[in-house]
Amino acid sequence: DEQPPAPAPTPAVTPAPAPEKPFAVEDKSEPEWVPPAWKKVAIGQTVAFSTAATRAWEAFWAGDYHVAADEFSRHLGRHAADLPAHWAAAIALYYTGSFDESANRLRTLEDTLRRRHDAKFAGAYESLHFLAFMQAVAYAAGGRRDSARADAQRALAEDLAFYQARMLLGDLALSDGDTAVAAREWSDARDVFGADPVGHQRYARFLLRTG
Repeated sequence: DEQPPAPAPTPAVTPAPAPEKPFAVEDKSEPEWVPPAWKKVAIGQTVAFSTAATRAWEAFWAGDYHVAADEFSRHLGRHAADLPAHWAAAIALYYTGSFDESANRLRTLEDTLRRRHDAKFAGAYESLHFLAFMQAVAYAAGGRRDSARADAQRALAEDLAFYQARMLLGDLALSDGDTAVAAREWSDARDVFGADPVGHQRYARFLLRTG
């Protein structure tokens, strides 16, 4: 008798697709971007270490984001003041598809940095635009376009020259079918991104998409 076809194998679960270096952390030796205010707060302070933290960081730099997210959660349950762990946990959550949790973790980090900045650096101001942008990227990946747009606009309010937020706003407008707004945002981004090859590549793709 003819045998029924074998069932197709279940595909492996993989992180959701991400834009080019959404959080700029692909360099395994040292993050390419660290928030300026994070540097002021964290350098010189003793970062809390625990068994969970050790496992979390090892998994994080190895790209095992599911393990990293779980271990950072355990660690931060007892060491909530460990700011670098909040930052890495948000990235791990993003790459496991937990976009809302990633954005929430980033907002916690941003609020903490802002409070510490207000307490320690009165009279000076450090922009936290990249943290707002990271939240926007997480929300956009999760399909929460209104939240993504609000955080991208918040990033621009902190730094008008931050063209990555402009590009994201352009993509969000295009996904909503608003080609006029998309063209305006991309035009503004093009005026700022200069020789950035990623900016030029993404702008070329935008032009191809819009004809």
